[in-house]
This record gives sequence, structure tokens and C-alpha cells, in this order.
Amino acid sequence: MTKDPAAIAATLTTLDDLAQVSRWLDGGDVRFAVDLGLELWRRHGDDQVPPWQFGSLFDGILRRLALRPGPVTETAAFFSTVARGRRARYVASLLATEHSASELRALAGNAELSACLSQELPLRAYVPGRMWARPPHPLAWLSLRLTSMEQWPNMPRHDLRGTGTVHSRVVATPIPAGGPLPSWREEADTGDIAAAVSNWCTASNGRAATRVVVFDQPVTPAALPGIEGLTGTEGFGVCSLADAWHQLFEAASLGGAYSRGEFGAYGRLAAWRSVAALTGAPRDATFREVVALAEAGTWIWFGGATDWFAGDGWDLGVAVLSADGRRLAVLAATDTD
Repeated sequence: MTKDPAAIAATLTTLDDLAQVSRWLDGGDVRFAVDLGLELWRRHGDDQVPPWQFGSLFDGILRRLALRPGPVTETAAFFSTVARGRRARYVASLLATEHSASELRALAGNAELSACLSQELPLRAYVPGRMWARPPHPLAWLSLRLTSMEQWPNMPRHDLRGTGTVHSRVVATPIPAGGPLPSWREEADTGDIAAAVSNWCTASNGRAATRVVVFDQPVTPAALPGIEGLTGTEGFGVCSLADAWHQLFEAASLGGAYSRGEFGAYGRLAAWRSVAALTGAPRDATFREVVALAEAGTWIWFGGATDWFAGDGWDLGVAVLSADGRRLAVLAATDTD
């Protein structure tokens, strides 16, 4: 078998021995890996449905180069070429696993990749350095520093064999029912409350339900079990904002049963879009204003004792009671394989 990248790419769909190519890649020949990756991308990178051989081999090349320690100067042209559209989110997640901003400086010219790295790096406790998103890029709305409730999020664990994920748990203080429930009205527009779980619904088997209830008089958390849809749930209780945010972030960034998620940068944005809608923030609110509203509200976590939740490990139930006790926003989501 020839070791010529162009010849391998040309015969990819009829190639008998991908294992031999993988062994050559394992030898650490960076130039061969880059040239082969670029040839594969040139032939199949824009395919709507690329051949399975491309997905298998290209991802192996991408991981070998992205997880290689040290500056990416030698491979910068490769990453700048392939990090387009949604793939840039994945490339940034891989790169931020092993590299600091100073090592990634050669990639600053790729606007989308740089924007993603500006968020991926802080999520892994790296200073973003020269990597940042510039308005009107949507990621520019986010702070470059994590807030106190965002510290130490669960991130994908990438290695040459694949990606592993870990989900955190919520600690909730039970709420004894018994408070008075005044009259209330339901708002038709729930905004972007479901932003964090949109990938569950569009790329997997998930479904989500959202509600916003406005009370005539202030209520306490004890009255909330009387709201239809929350009655009969289990694990209903007050939780920390940090626990709630981490659940929203993991839903967005890690994905559901079959979805890959949005990865770190856009996962963080989706989580905060849900927080903004849950807290009733104006659509033009700044990041700091949303954080302040989130810190002022009472966060509630609930699980499913009803048939609505699939109970397969991708269940999410979170609600926020506003600081004045007059507004309750609810997000319930579930996914299954």
C-alpha cells in the first residue's frame, strides 16, 4: 500500500486496510497526518453525507493532531482549513483539552475557531489570552471569565480512542407543601427557556415543556407544588443556582441520548440563554444583568414521578421563582434512546 496522501484519499471508499493507515499515523509523522487530513477534507469535507471511511479516518487524524502537546504552529493551516461552521465547535473542544492560549496563538486568524476557543479555554481554567469573540458574534455576549456558579464544569474527556462524559448530580432541599396559592395567569411566550435542551429535541428523541406563570400576589416555594404539572413530581426542592446552571450547561454541551451537544462555547451560551429566559430578563439584557437576576431568584429542581419523563438518564426539571415571588418559570425536558 502506498503512503501517498493523495492516493489514499483518492481510493478511500475502496481502501481495504484502514488499520495500516492508522499505524502510519501512530508513527507520529505530523506532515503525513496533515497532508492526508487536508486531502480527505478537500474530497469529502463538504459532502452532505460523507463516506463512513472519511468519518473514521478523518476523526482519527483530527484527534491525533489536536491532542498533540505543544504549539500548533506546524498544524495551524490544517485546523484553520477544517474548522468551519459547526465543526469549529468540535475542533475548539479538542484543542482546548491540551493547549493554552499561547500555544494556540497561530489560530487567531480563524474568527469562528478563535471565538469558540475564547470560551472553551476559561471552561478548562485557562486564560483566553488573545482568543476572543468580537461583536456581533453571538459568543461576544458572554463574559471571558466564569462566574462563581460556573466553576469546574464537567467537560468532555477527549483522547485518541473517543470522548467520555460525566454528569453531575443535584442536591435539593425538599419543600413541604402547604403555602397559599393565589390566582395566577399563564404567559403564552416562554422565550428561549428550552435553549439548553434544544439539541435533545432536534438531534435525538427528546422533548421539552416550558411554562411561565405570573401570580396576583407573591408566593413562597411551599405553594408551588399546587401548580398543575409540578404536582406528583419527586425530588421537588430548592437547589443552588450552581447546581441548576451545571445541569443546563451539561444538557447543552454534552448532548442527549443521540445528540453530540453544542460543546463548551455554544453550550455555555445556550445554558445562559435558558437562564435569561427563566429569570425573565429583557432580550437586550447584558450578561451581568442576567447573572444578577439569576442570583436573586429561588431555584427549584424536580424529578419525574409521572409518565412524561423517560427516566433513561436524560431528565431535567428546573424552575425559578423570581425575587418578588410573583413569577415562576419552568423547564422540563427528557430524552431517551
